[in-house]
Amino acid sequence: MKESTGSLRAFFIVIGLLGMIGGGLGMLGVLVLLAAKPVWGVLLGACVVINLALSLAYFYCGVKLPELLKTNVGFVLKVLYASLTMTGVGTLVNIVLGLFTVGGLLPTLISVLISIYLINSVKRLSLQREEAADGVGFTPF
Repeated sequence: MKESTGSLRAFFIVIGLLGMIGGGLGMLGVLVLLAAKPVWGVLLGACVVINLALSLAYFYCGVKLPELLKTNVGFVLKVLYASLTMTGVGTLVNIVLGLFTVGGLLPTLISVLISIYLINSVKRLSLQREEAADGVGFTPF
């Protein structure tokens, strides 16, 4: 399945908004955890803040995607690589803290696969825009 700029744009916006909502709720959990176990609360708080920043970046990428594909595709790719990295870091933190379960493996794998798919889609759309701008593959009839 090949994504269009519009569908990819909608995906980035929706994921960004959902992430911001989840991050807001996550901050409530941080406040509760800070009172009970301060060290864990700080660790979770750092993860929540980073994920909130990524959610804002996803939203920004969605709003500006057509322009970013032309002028700064590297920024979009950095956001996607950062998200993929945070998935790995979050998984490692959960393993170290003894919180990772076999049931958590499927969502982690799905997240990794989606990130890889998005990276490939953004690269493909960027290349198509470059080719269209250069006139490569353009036929007038």
